[in-house]
Amino acid sequence: MNNSILKVASVQVGYELEYSDYIWKAIWDDQYKEKILKILDFLKGKVDCIIFPELSIPFELIGDLKTFTDSEKIIVIAGSHYVERKNITEYSKLFENEIIKDRDFRKSICPVLVPGKKIFHIEKVNPSRDEDVGYEEPGMTQGEIQAIFSIGNYNLGILICSDFLSPDIRSRILKKAHILFVPQFNGKMDRFYEIADYEFQNPNNVLRTILLVNATGNSAAGGSAIFKNIRRSDQKKSQEQFGYNYATLIVSDKTKEGKLKLLKDELIIISHINLEDTSERTPSAWTKYKHPIDYQIVPILKIETELINLLENIKKANEVEKCMELIEVNLDTIRKSSSILFNNTKELENLRLNEIKRRCQAVII
Repeated sequence: MNNSILKVASVQVGYELEYSDYIWKAIWDDQYKEKILKILDFLKGKVDCIIFPELSIPFELIGDLKTFTDSEKIIVIAGSHYVERKNITEYSKLFENEIIKDRDFRKSICPVLVPGKKIFHIEKVNPSRDEDVGYEEPGMTQGEIQAIFSIGNYNLGILICSDFLSPDIRSRILKKAHILFVPQFNGKMDRFYEIADYEFQNPNNVLRTILLVNATGNSAAGGSAIFKNIRRSDQKKSQEQFGYNYATLIVSDKTKEGKLKLLKDELIIISHINLEDTSERTPSAWTKYKHPIDYQIVPILKIETELINLLENIKKANEVEKCMELIEVNLDTIRKSSSILFNNTKELENLRLNEIKRRCQAVII
């Protein structure tokens, strides 16, 4: 982490859930595992921290993520998973807090993987509607552990999905957390956006940034977002673009009627977030380390030989003109492959070579 700049990757990945033995699980296979590992490989050396959505990382992949964390010195917030009785004895090898069989199974927990240390975790307290299944059928076991951890001089908090909707839990965390991560699996996002926007008006908070990291697919809405404490002049722009004063980014397009249409693409948001106070007191002339936030949206795409060859040629190009020519000639291929990549390749005229290449990145699975 460089001074106050936190480089973080929010991974909006697609998967579906199944309900069996009274718990929710991600439906995954070797192909899904390979996708997660390719995402990690792409992010090597680019970020300080990676966060995945709720229920996106099954317990069986935690060992692979721990190996990555220790090797690359990158913190990984591994979405969440339900504790199953069959895995109880394995937790003691990896986790800092004791997982007790008769107390903790059916809890939804978010593992936090820090280089060189045992894994600590956050527990979900409030079940969603689908997790609180009724009086006769067992549902999610209510969690207890809510923690804030530090990176440098700044405090980070995590609230798993519906815990963000609880005023009591939220107020306890946001009085101390400079940045809040919210891993989610949600079909609707409006309520989360409204609360994120509201919390920046609360004078009791030390809050700088909220990252909403949602899943995508048939059941989840996508629309991952960044809300940031920004100046009043920037609030007006955010309101015009997204409908919220403090929304720095909501991954979306607009319909012809001007309404937000949430993007359900698989993607990564790489954010460089300045955790210093960037409100009205922030100077209008930014230095390199005073800029409030920069972000890059990187699509996750299925293998297409033509696109792979194009991206490789762009990566190898050593002149701006060559890059521009490759993009111009292959606009149809880019447009068909990814709306995100197509939008990233607009307005390149006054960019440097490395800036153009940065716009043309993608994770190919």
